[in-house]
Amino acid sequence: MHRLAAVPGSTSPQEGPVYVEQPGAPVVLLTSADSDLAALAALLADQGGRPGGASGAVRGLNLQALAHPAVVDHYIRTSLGETRIVLVRLLGGRGHWSYGLEQLRTWGAARPDRQLLVIAGTVEEAEALADLGTVDAELALAIGHCLREGGPSNLAAVLHCVDQLLAGQAVELPRALPQADPLPHDWRNEPGAPVGVILYRALLQAGDLELVGALLASLRQQGLAPRALWVSGLRDPAVQRGVADLLGREAVEAVISTTSFASVQFEEAGLG
Repeated sequence: MHRLAAVPGSTSPQEGPVYVEQPGAPVVLLTSADSDLAALAALLADQGGRPGGASGAVRGLNLQALAHPAVVDHYIRTSLGETRIVLVRLLGGRGHWSYGLEQLRTWGAARPDRQLLVIAGTVEEAEALADLGTVDAELALAIGHCLREGGPSNLAAVLHCVDQLLAGQAVELPRALPQADPLPHDWRNEPGAPVGVILYRALLQAGDLELVGALLASLRQQGLAPRALWVSGLRDPAVQRGVADLLGREAVEAVISTTSFASVQFEEAGLG
């Protein structure tokens, strides 16, 4: 069988599975969410490539690139030979990537210095997936909580745990720093008509702030005073009340919402 080692995201049409290889690294993050990879990249860039971190280089890959069993086998054989920690974060249950999990469990059992952490993206699957790894389930649950809350501080706490694992030290359970919902962003005491801006918290969790910065700068250039709010969505009545209260107190004269697909339930779409 012809095997092609490709970079994930390539748009060139291929017949059959596309085989993925990465340079070796002590730590690898495999995740269902591109936002995890973006957040990790942003944090590592801020830290200057992990100076002083025991984990050194960290690699990341979207699980979509490892959908085929043969691709999973090839990736583990070619890319994880010297890896000591693999952290898998699934946004579904075990059945969403069952073959990959079984092969990684075999990978972890092959050498005593290897660690596997299986983290759930949702609370419902957290305990079931935590038991699949080699670390204490309580640690996996704590790391999962940090990743669900997101943001640079919580991700940094996860990397600190990884450093402790690699150093063979006792690992302190990370404490997730909860994010307010809604959460004000870059409010300033400035002249101009107040304008509300509603933004998905997922952007903040991923460290993807370029669009936000450009939007607020553009509003300020027009003499306006933006009042940006991060929200998980607008379906939750408590979030709705929080948004209404904060923007009401600021007496905003207009609102820009970037969350149009999360404003109401499907059944309520025609109710105004």
